[in-house]
Amino acid sequence: MRFLERWYKDYFNEEFPITHICNTLEEAIVLVKDFKRKGEAIMVEELSVHISSREAMTTSNKLFNKFIDICRVKQALIIGNCPHLSFIDKHFQMMVQCWINCIRIDFKRKIVIAKAYWLQTS
Repeated sequence: MRFLERWYKDYFNEEFPITHICNTLEEAIVLVKDFKRKGEAIMVEELSVHISSREAMTTSNKLFNKFIDICRVKQALIIGNCPHLSFIDKHFQMMVQCWINCIRIDFKRKIVIAKAYWLQTS
C-alpha cells in the first residue's frame, strides 16, 4: 500500500485511490478495463488465493492470465501480496518484473523496509 501511495504521489501527483484495492479477479478486471492513463495501478489482495500454485491451469489461473493481458495493453502496474513466493503459480512467477520481500513496517515514519527478492530487467 505504501508503495502505491508513493507511486501515485510521484507519478500522478495525487493520492492512491483506495478503490484500486481488489479482493477478486473479476473486480480487478473490471477496474483495469476502465483505466485511462498509462501507469495506473491496482493492488490484488491475497494473490496466492487467486493464482495458487496448487491450481495450475484452473479457471481461476486462466482468468488471471486474461487480467495480465489487459494490464499489458493498458500499461498498468499490478501489486499483489502473498505470504510466500512458492504459493504463486510458477508461470506467473516468471512473468513478474519484481518480487519484494517486506521486512518490516515503520508506522511512525510511514515507510516500509523491504528487500528486492527478484528483479527482472529484460
